[in-house]
Amino acid sequence: MDSHIVPACLESLFTSNLPPVDSEAAHLRHLLAAAATGLNQVDSRIGALHEELARLLMQRDDLVARMEQYKAVLSPVRRIPPEVLCEILEWLPPGFQRVDYYQVAQPPWRLAHICSLWRETAIGCPSLWTGLGIIHADDYFFPTTAMLEAQLDRTASAPLHIDFELSSQSLGAASAWDSLLPLSHRWKSLRIRCVEPDAAMELLDNLQAAKDRVTLLEKVDFFINEANASVDHSCDCFSTAPRLRELHLTNSTFTQYSPAFAAPWAQITSYRGVFPPARQLDILRACLGIVDCTVGYDEESTDPPLAANVTLPLVRRLHVEHVSILANITSPALHTLLIPSAASHTQLLVTFLQRSSCRLNTLVITKCDDANDVVPVLASCPGLEQFVLSSYTFNLGGMSALLDSLCLPATPPYLTICPNLASFALGWKIKGEPVWCDVLLRMLQSRLVQIPQRLRSVCLFTTDFNTVLEKVEGIRRLENEQGLDFKYLTLQQGKQFMAELRP
Repeated sequence: MDSHIVPACLESLFTSNLPPVDSEAAHLRHLLAAAATGLNQVDSRIGALHEELARLLMQRDDLVARMEQYKAVLSPVRRIPPEVLCEILEWLPPGFQRVDYYQVAQPPWRLAHICSLWRETAIGCPSLWTGLGIIHADDYFFPTTAMLEAQLDRTASAPLHIDFELSSQSLGAASAWDSLLPLSHRWKSLRIRCVEPDAAMELLDNLQAAKDRVTLLEKVDFFINEANASVDHSCDCFSTAPRLRELHLTNSTFTQYSPAFAAPWAQITSYRGVFPPARQLDILRACLGIVDCTVGYDEESTDPPLAANVTLPLVRRLHVEHVSILANITSPALHTLLIPSAASHTQLLVTFLQRSSCRLNTLVITKCDDANDVVPVLASCPGLEQFVLSSYTFNLGGMSALLDSLCLPATPPYLTICPNLASFALGWKIKGEPVWCDVLLRMLQSRLVQIPQRLRSVCLFTTDFNTVLEKVEGIRRLENEQGLDFKYLTLQQGKQFMAELRP
């Protein structure tokens, strides 16, 4: 008889509170002892199985580690020839940006800390080290003198791209220039950002030593951050740079101020600067080959004199901070125009476009308050293919009028403004649903239905997605039916979209 089998006579005791008789108690003690023995045997087996499982898990971890080692050895990266690896690494963005305060975390230094093969390849690849990002700020200094000397040594004889950010002059900055100036014959691009005018003046003094030596220099960016900074220097080290083509003396949003110095203006093809109007026109008049042009005024400027006029025969992209300067410019080859607003300058813009007789392809208006002012301008651009309009606020009636003017009639002939429009972008910062959303949808429908495949791209960006969600869904249906490339962006994404349009 199995010692763990409970007799039927004892089963009733498990479902009641009756005490067992002596014979039943003895039998139950026997069953309890047998169960305890069985439990000990099961626990022993479980312990043995746990030990076996632990052993197997250790064995598994060892096999996984070995597999990873084998895979690493067999990795295609190990078989890449050093010259190919070097070419791949060259696609890494230059180390101009601040990564963190751990200096070897900056590219390309971190590449030399991955493994011995990568270190050997990185150190033996001169072009990888030619981006020299030098930062001298109150709380940050990069690179150290030893790191700069090591990096310069690793560039061999390759052309150099220098980015110098300086908050104030220091012994470290002077030491860096002492290392860089003897190599000015290898400079290919030079970017200098100064916080203070005095630092800019001292840098220009130092740069004078590079005159007649910058034979490879193709691009110069020189900005001053301080508001209303005025730096007029006799430095002419760039005036004899035979390959200099790009001269940028402010950023694309005109928030950094321009130092004045001599330059080989006749050979410049890309120019960006903030100067008084008369000086701007003198510079433009000297830029016979300019193609990309960005023109700003300093804050104390007044409108340019009407007697001063200049023709820019080759300019393809023009970005102006103040529309008024267009009264003095003719640009017959103009392809792209970026302006802040058409308000109070509608006739001036129309006259500029008529005088230039250009086939404008792209018009970007970045700060439009009354869209109604834009209608006559668009009517003067029959070849326009891309139109971008943004503002913090719109005159609602004016916006409705503009969108309504862009609607195509139901039947031909389609006499309307911008018949060739292929790309349309609109950004606004208004809480709630704009009243012109229905007009926008009607305009898009008219162009997609009346001239299929002409309008190919629509981009909207705003702060409040939910309020226009229903209208956006209507556009998405047009996207599916007509093959429209539709993007709906956040305001931040829209700002990035606008930034990419600037020269």
